[in-house]
Amino acid sequence: MMTTRPRMENLLQGRHARRLIVLVVLCASPHLNLDAQDGAGARAKRVLALHVVRRDSPGFDDTFRSILRDALADHLDYYSEYIDLNRLADDNYQSALRSYLRTRYVDDGLDLVIASGPAVVEFLNGDPSLFQHEPIVFTTRPGVLGGPHSTGVVSAVDFTSTLSSALAAQPSTRQVFVVSGIAAFDRLYADLFKAQRKPFEGRVAFHDVAGLPIPDLQARVRELPPDSIIFYLSVSDDGAGHTVMPLDALDPIAAVANAPVYSWHEDALGHGIVGGRLHSSVSDARETARIALRVLRGEKAESIPVVAVDSYTHQYDWRQLQRWGIDEALLPPGSVIRYRESSFFDQYRSYVWGGAVIVIAQAALIGGLLIQRRRRRRAEVALQQSETRNSAILRVLPDLMFVLDGHGRYVDFHARDQNLLFVAPEAFMGRTLREVMPPELGEMFMAAVERARTSEETVVIEYELSMDQVRHFEARLVRANEDCIISIVRDVTELRRAAELNRGLARRLIVGQEQERQRIARELHDDLSQRIALLNLEVDQIADAVPVHPHRTRLEKVSSQVSEIADDLSNLSHTLHPSRLQTLGLTESVRLLCREISHLRQVNVQFTSVGVPSHVDSAVALCLYRIAQEALHNIAKHSQVREASVHLTHERDQVHLRIEDSGVGFDPVLVHHGGLGLLSMRERVGILKGKLAINASPGHGTRIGVSIPLSSSSEAPSPFASV
Repeated sequence: MMTTRPRMENLLQGRHARRLIVLVVLCASPHLNLDAQDGAGARAKRVLALHVVRRDSPGFDDTFRSILRDALADHLDYYSEYIDLNRLADDNYQSALRSYLRTRYVDDGLDLVIASGPAVVEFLNGDPSLFQHEPIVFTTRPGVLGGPHSTGVVSAVDFTSTLSSALAAQPSTRQVFVVSGIAAFDRLYADLFKAQRKPFEGRVAFHDVAGLPIPDLQARVRELPPDSIIFYLSVSDDGAGHTVMPLDALDPIAAVANAPVYSWHEDALGHGIVGGRLHSSVSDARETARIALRVLRGEKAESIPVVAVDSYTHQYDWRQLQRWGIDEALLPPGSVIRYRESSFFDQYRSYVWGGAVIVIAQAALIGGLLIQRRRRRRAEVALQQSETRNSAILRVLPDLMFVLDGHGRYVDFHARDQNLLFVAPEAFMGRTLREVMPPELGEMFMAAVERARTSEETVVIEYELSMDQVRHFEARLVRANEDCIISIVRDVTELRRAAELNRGLARRLIVGQEQERQRIARELHDDLSQRIALLNLEVDQIADAVPVHPHRTRLEKVSSQVSEIADDLSNLSHTLHPSRLQTLGLTESVRLLCREISHLRQVNVQFTSVGVPSHVDSAVALCLYRIAQEALHNIAKHSQVREASVHLTHERDQVHLRIEDSGVGFDPVLVHHGGLGLLSMRERVGILKGKLAINASPGHGTRIGVSIPLSSSSEAPSPFASV
């Protein structure tokens, strides 16, 4: 619908102008491809868009540019040129234009040419050699298509729908005045309108108003008959030698017309027309740009079918409907009403309701203020009591409390005993943990602050500081809000000392227990076992000397029972003190233990050992043996299973023991405090600074894992020391 004046209008004047253009382009050509490649070395896509639209309404070109830029980002070099449709019939103009385009773009190569409008398509078809190697994507009307290496969008020009809806909205209309110019662009639309208005010629009379200067057009439309409407096509040449923009001509015409003005293009809405079924060039541009992207991504243009699009919607200007008294109910269903002005109540609805609410609120405000006053007094008393309570809690709280911001900076603190502070308050207030604490602790605390700031969980860290003595502390950090961390620090030095003392007592208790077991085992083996052996020998001698057969049988039975008692005493002695650890070593001792349990308790215990040294520290060996002994007895007694496994391995200077069964299992929480066997395991492993893991749950078996350093701590005396 719209014409333009190309940017090189004053240069394309004959042969001298063409030479000047060629010279300018050749001088500029060394700089054309500076941005053709991105930082990665890939060549940017070079796209040329040819338009016949007005340059002060760049929606068509902007749509191309934005869609291609969004898809290709920095891999796009986009150029646009504007062709003067009024001068396109001039052979000199066409020759100069082709020369300019060939020199400016063809010689440097293009990846795509976009032809927006049937006039551009016809211009390119007039010289197939201009862009014979470049794919072309076009926007055109039916009957005007591109060459063999092209595809695009076909959008028909529809005047009929607007005319039909105008006559439906104003059924008394008998005369239609068609306003257009005399430029080639204007005549094109005038000819199309004449072809499409034929079905209406029996209903209304058409009057063509073309070639009049703008003042004459204004005078003409001021005095139209009352049963008239105006259909505005395009005026880009008013017949008096003045070239104008179509919308610039529409504004003064619609302003003085005494009849409603209709048109067919959405750009005219808001310039005085009532509306109609309006064409959207931007919609055409979007579809054209999508096809252009397919070509730029490697598809052949000729392989993409030409798409027919319908870019029309019924749109109307509410202000013009009111001006001419047109009922919205007479408009086509689904019509879009734009520029709607609100009524007084709609415009000031909030003020009206606000005033009413204020009047009502004022009546309730006095009562509310009285109630609020009483509530405020209660709140003040409660706040005062809360502050008093919190202050009392802080006064008796033995811990240190620090308030940190999100960057780990001290903003407040509370210390009942300031002797527990690492540095004086003036040395840490306003500074960060990294600046106050020793380097390693500073980094650890900053990491803890970050975890607390991004989590709802309490972060606990333990550390020690050299002050008047080496003191141990436990810090608990929790997020108060997005930029506030509360840190409660407790001096746990005495607790650590008590724990060490308890560990020492447990160590001595276990060592004493083992020594007492060793003493009892020795007594059983060296005294009772020997005496029973002598008794058994004497019973055998008496049996041999007694001739009476019944008495001999009884004595032999007594001898067998004495032998069983001797075996039981021997097994009890080995259980109390596994002397085999000294003679056979850890691996064989545990293997024999598994074999004995399998034989005596009817549990098939599979034993495996990998890489365990032949000599293992006696404290480590006894610890692992006792744990295996306790675990296997528990399996035989409680698991209700006939299969178990024991794995003994050596890895990275540690000995690992793993005991598994698939029995009934148990709940470790319920037996945590009551299970003496598990407690003994933990104490034994803790003395040697090892690790114990118990994984059990009801109905899913039990897995016990132990890891102990290969060499026992010097703090653990040998359990095989003599009594």
